[in-house]
Amino acid sequence: MLIYDYLLGEGVHKDHIITIALDDDLNVAYRDPAELSKYIRSRVTDQEGMFYIFIDEVQYAISREELKNPESIHLYNVLNGLKRLRNVDIYVAGSNSKMRSKDVMTAFRGQGDSVEVHPLSFHKYYGYVGVVDIFETDAEGKRRKVSCEIDFVVNKGVKKSYIQSALSLGNAQKEKKELRPLLGVKDLFRKIIVTKSGMKPWLDEAGILHLRLYEFLLNPAALDL
Repeated sequence: MLIYDYLLGEGVHKDHIITIALDDDLNVAYRDPAELSKYIRSRVTDQEGMFYIFIDEVQYAISREELKNPESIHLYNVLNGLKRLRNVDIYVAGSNSKMRSKDVMTAFRGQGDSVEVHPLSFHKYYGYVGVVDIFETDAEGKRRKVSCEIDFVVNKGVKKSYIQSALSLGNAQKEKKELRPLLGVKDLFRKIIVTKSGMKPWLDEAGILHLRLYEFLLNPAALDL
């Protein structure tokens, strides 16, 4: 989980990060809001630092009967009780029709901030997958055309950015493979490679911007660096 790694990087101790996935069969007992509350409170062991609580697939803690009268959902009482703890930050996530119900969302209103999460798939949300044709010389000395995919082509007004993503560029062969599509684009728009590294943003000799994943996700101005 990216936010887990981010908090660790910010110096938060792992014992202060509590994650519960209610769709996991190991956590079936915590689909009972009372048991969920008891478990979380048992993990908040001191008052010295912030505890970050992440409850995923929270819809499993809401029964069909409760949906008929959202004001009676027991989970709300649990979250309100936890919210009163001064050193607790709570994040809940749900992904099915229970959480999209107008009545449920109305009942949650005013209890915190709502964030609508889209798939991390830029061809669905921001742009599209691009294809660039590159001409190479094969082992027989013949020129041939090779089509390479660029992970994301992002259009923002009159600006355009070409983005490749990779876990890392651990060796020269991997780096050549990931950068090849970007090097094949001959226009002057921004070209970016995003990796899960700890390096600050930097430009290589070809003018390609290298970004770490956290910078890309958390900095709204990342594409303009």
